[in-house]
Amino acid sequence: RLEQNLITEIPPKAFSPYRKLIR
Repeated sequence: RLEQNLITEIPPKAFSPYRKLIR
């Protein structure tokens, strides 16, 4: 998935707010 690829690029700290954006 393209979304998963982006998450892998960004750090875990940014993953918290990033997940909120996807939702």
